[in-house]
Amino acid sequence: MTNEFQGTLFGEEEQVTTEKKGKQTKSTHGSKKSNATSAKPKNETIKVDSEWTIHYYGESFELAEFIEDIPEEGVTLEQVRVEMAKDFFEMSKDRTHWNYDKENKRVFPIITGAAKGCSQ
Repeated sequence: MTNEFQGTLFGEEEQVTTEKKGKQTKSTHGSKKSNATSAKPKNETIKVDSEWTIHYYGESFELAEFIEDIPEEGVTLEQVRVEMAKDFFEMSKDRTHWNYDKENKRVFPIITGAAKGCSQ
């Protein structure tokens, strides 16, 4: 993780934190702080059940729209991704990352771009 301080146009300091894998970037401007909670990517494995909703491209989907038989213990986000990939071709395993909000039982698939050029 790298922390850098940069000056801004208005003389405030800006702290930029970046993880090495490039998955998460956080910026803080001067003394301004936000108390708002937002969904953040997590490293833990969670299971979702029929009470959870999927929010993708400004639309909300029920889990049952993609998985018909949802077990009581729930399904993993990888299982959800596999089923969603049947309708949304861009949801490959390498390009799909998940944010979620346990309190409101919502998941947010994040699709990243592919690398430019060919890889050999």
